[in-house]
Formats: sequence, structure tokens, C-alpha cells
Amino acid sequence: MQDSGRGYSNAEVVVKLGGWDPNYSKAVAQAVLSALKRLILADKDLPGKKSLYIRLGCRGDWPDIKPPGWDPSTSLDASSPRS
Repeated sequence: MQDSGRGYSNAEVVVKLGGWDPNYSKAVAQAVLSALKRLILADKDLPGKKSLYIRLGCRGDWPDIKPPGWDPSTSLDASSPRS
């Protein structure tokens, strides 16, 4: 499992709430949905790439998805992210 800083380093969207306030949380949720819509409209291939990444097992190779069978623990590429 990745630590939180490293796990989010390649994320397109990260949302953190410090507590639960129904009004504030609703406003945040609406802003997040709006931002996600803009993100998807800007890169129409993003949902498909994310789907492939998830189907391959979230191996830590985002956004440069490696071929099926790629194993980060045996990779010789030192620049590749590690889980």
C-alpha cells in the first residue's frame, strides 16, 4: 500500500474534508462534480485509461500504463513508481 502523499502524487483529483457539515459537504460535492466534468471533457480518453489502469490492478504505473504482466517489484526502471 502506498503512503498517502505518494498515493495521491499522480491523482487527477484529491478531495479531503476535515469533518462533516451537511451544507459545506454539499457545496464541496457540487464543486467536485463540476471539476470532474471539466476534467473528463478536457480529456475524453481519461475514463477509458482509468478503467484499464484499474482492470490491470492499480500497479503504480499511472499515467504511463505498462503492458499486462508488468510487475513493479521486478522493474529495472528506477524512475517507475513503486507500491
